[in-house]
Amino acid sequence: MRQTQEAQTSLSVLQNILHDGLYVDHNVEWKELESPFIEPKPPRPVFQLEPGRPVKPKEPGDEPIETDDKYQPGWEALFFPRLRKKAHQNFKYDHTRWQEAVEDVERYPAQLEKWQKESKRIREENDRLRVTWENAVSDWQNQKEQHESSERDRIRSFKEAVASGERAAVEDFFSIVLERSDYPGYFPHEFTLAYNPETKIIVCDYQLPSPGVLPALKEVKYVKTRKALAEKHISKKDSQALYDSVAYQICLRTTYELFSADQFGILDLVTFNGWVKDVDRGTGRDINPCILSLQATRQAFEEIDLTRVEPKACFKSLKGVGSTKLHALAPVAPLLQLDTEDDRFIEGRSIANGLAEGTNLAAMGWEDFEHLIRELFEAEFAERDAIVKITQASRDRGVDAVIFDPDPIRGGKIILQAKRYTNTVGADAVRDLYGTVVKEGANKGILITTSDFGPDSYEYVKGLPVTLLSGGNLVQLLGKHGHKTRIDLVEAKRIQAEKDAEARRQT
Repeated sequence: MRQTQEAQTSLSVLQNILHDGLYVDHNVEWKELESPFIEPKPPRPVFQLEPGRPVKPKEPGDEPIETDDKYQPGWEALFFPRLRKKAHQNFKYDHTRWQEAVEDVERYPAQLEKWQKESKRIREENDRLRVTWENAVSDWQNQKEQHESSERDRIRSFKEAVASGERAAVEDFFSIVLERSDYPGYFPHEFTLAYNPETKIIVCDYQLPSPGVLPALKEVKYVKTRKALAEKHISKKDSQALYDSVAYQICLRTTYELFSADQFGILDLVTFNGWVKDVDRGTGRDINPCILSLQATRQAFEEIDLTRVEPKACFKSLKGVGSTKLHALAPVAPLLQLDTEDDRFIEGRSIANGLAEGTNLAAMGWEDFEHLIRELFEAEFAERDAIVKITQASRDRGVDAVIFDPDPIRGGKIILQAKRYTNTVGADAVRDLYGTVVKEGANKGILITTSDFGPDSYEYVKGLPVTLLSGGNLVQLLGKHGHKTRIDLVEAKRIQAEKDAEARRQT
């Protein structure tokens, strides 16, 4: 049946998403990116036809006279009176024609003059229409040429920007590539791209279809006994396996499309994060978990023959991260998210170079201390081309600084919190940091303090992506980068007490 054939076709499309994408040319034809000139060409006007020249009438000749012999009846009229009447009618007819001919000759000069005037008027109007139209066509042609020249310049500039690795241009270029990828209409086909020109890494956050939208119809049969159509669906197990396969295929296909379209060698590594918008069946709330994440270098990906791989096995061989059952929508941490645009970030200040030898870190102003921590980790991660951003002093989201580390194995988004404390840091601060790591979608959190952490803090972070750096660790790390500092908590408490007392006296 036709319904069965359509169902089988739909399932076949899902099973071959990866292979279908391998036989498409993903190279961008730059000329096709030029916006066409949509202004229609001015239509040719409707010209008036000139009237025909009036025909000059023949001269009428002599006027017919009733006494002419031709109008005189013969002797037969004595016996047939109608012959006399007939002769008179012939005369009247010829005389009328003669009069008309005379009038035609008399009217001809006026008719000729009228024709000449009307012909002249029409020729002049047609000439005016023709000139107006030709000018409009000329203007249209100039506009068209200017538009096409402008578009060529725009695309040439865009191409040069892409080739030179400009962030926005590269992201726009690969967006064009992915937008052309042909998927079933019920797929979200939504994605965002973030490119790091310094590391040649692109991160693709891709919206995968939710499990419920994939077709499960396998066959439609007509049941004679019931005189109705009966639908047969694939099993739940097969449906879940199909969804997992589709997710793996989209991941590999998208990575392939990005590398294939790279005409300029501007991509060294692609990170694909697959997200799914769905509803949590337990709470009824909207969710959008990342269910799989893959990082692949160009060299590693080009060594794979995608025409022969099994999608899940290929994903695993590339060290992709995801649960064994993608259809369960279990969230995983993306391997890399390079979102460095954040309204919390401010310009960093240089503190480290102004540190005097033996500076007591615990007695520093807390803002200077946060800027110092940013500088310290900027130096620590310098060899990995990481970006370290400090947040505004309000610290409204529990973040003091953020590291964006492009390292495909150890990197990602790392949250820094700096606690210039003179007392032991309790487990509450550690729990808050871990909550921030989860909320921010970060890979790791680092809590730095000038004091120390209690046993409950160290116990809490076991097995969690959180690192604790005590005051002793901090002094060592600063020493590694050439800054001799110290931490004296007693001195810091005394200095703070003196400042508080002075403030009370002034109020």
